[in-house]
Amino acid sequence: MRFLARLFSAFSLVVMTTPLAAATTDYDTGKQLWQGAKYREAYDVLWPYREATPYGRTAQVDYMLGTSGCRLPDLRVWGGNVLDWMLRRYALPEPSRKIVGQQLSDCRSTRDLAVVDVATVAAIESMIGSTARASGKTFYWAGRDDDINSYPARRVRDIPRETLQARLHPRGEAAAAVKAVKALVPKFDVRAFGRFIIAARTGDKIETLEKTARYLERYLDFLEREYGVALPPYYITLYMVKSSDELSKLGEKLHGMKVGRATFGYSFRDDMSVLAAVSGGFGPGTVMHELFHLAVRSQFGDIPQWLDEGLASLYEVSKFDGDKVTGIKNWRGQVLLRLESMRPTLRQLISRDWFAFEQPELSRMMQQDEYMNAPSAEHMAATLATARYFTFYLQERGKLKAIYQRLREQQPSRESNQDVPAATIAIIESELGQGIDAVDADFIGWFHGLEGTVAVSKPASFDNIGKPN
Repeated sequence: MRFLARLFSAFSLVVMTTPLAAATTDYDTGKQLWQGAKYREAYDVLWPYREATPYGRTAQVDYMLGTSGCRLPDLRVWGGNVLDWMLRRYALPEPSRKIVGQQLSDCRSTRDLAVVDVATVAAIESMIGSTARASGKTFYWAGRDDDINSYPARRVRDIPRETLQARLHPRGEAAAAVKAVKALVPKFDVRAFGRFIIAARTGDKIETLEKTARYLERYLDFLEREYGVALPPYYITLYMVKSSDELSKLGEKLHGMKVGRATFGYSFRDDMSVLAAVSGGFGPGTVMHELFHLAVRSQFGDIPQWLDEGLASLYEVSKFDGDKVTGIKNWRGQVLLRLESMRPTLRQLISRDWFAFEQPELSRMMQQDEYMNAPSAEHMAATLATARYFTFYLQERGKLKAIYQRLREQQPSRESNQDVPAATIAIIESELGQGIDAVDADFIGWFHGLEGTVAVSKPASFDNIGKPN
């Protein structure tokens, strides 16, 4: 019997945008200086912006910083490290990776560098990239190397920055926010609850929507306390529909995006929104997953993808212990048991490139080329399950928060060429008090003690996935 599971294949997307309204001036000033080849001045503006501004850590900011540093003798090593950092820390699509890779190669050469082609940052801004988030949930059958996701999210229509920013409504102005959202989606039931505007077309009663909002409020409070996220003072708009087909149509209308029909939820930073296809009733797991992606980037836009996906997946199936959210066992454990022979070691999990995971269409094309080493659907499932259960393990060992904080504090080196994965592994080894291979052995022993060694024939009902106990 085939074992059916849901596989989260996360990918990112960007429409042409700059950071949120409150930070527009510094970003625009830095960008104008960079476009004018005033690289020292651009660095002086963009580096403080990156470090001090919510949602300041983005691929486009790092690209301008890296290429600026490469053209300043005292910052050339650092500039190259920033570009290398981008390749390691952001889910860039292949065209963007090529742009960054070429700039890195030029930077680490000994020749004098020409002025940067200003069109390259526009290319990174406008492609599917690393500012807003979308996380598709793809059906996966173990033993069958296929899925029903036919393409990654892609932009099909430009949405002006002013249009997106007009959807940002300050908290406290609930009536105006509800009116504006209702104008966007007139057939939805639109209501304000705390810091949320919920626009639902699910048939749920107001009591269910209010319960969902209260639960999500507690979750965001936890993320703020535990991880130091700092969301801007705007309402978060939560759009809920019943099917992925409705979600796809709504995504195209609101964000000019075309998402695969297997996508069941995504978050979009630039108008502080989450779109989710839900079956109705109380089951906030999908929204919790997406809210993590949205919230974490307020302070940690370059979070390593294994940690980003691991934490978002950890909390999608979780419970409250007082005011603390604790991840619990879920269906991914059975995926990992069934596909354990394909699981990456922790060293591989931390070191590997994730970009092919972010783009199912690219991955499929790569799989057809005997000269390219692309992950199969099963390898992708095993990797994502490993990421989730490794963060679960760190939670149970009492080290998750400390490792998160130390990784957030990491910066591109200013002194010598860096090895980003090795530095990450060193942090984990330091916190756990043993080498990464010993950690791996302890992790898998812990996992078997938790889940056993024999996979069940099928997971729990999907109706219960993501619903808190």
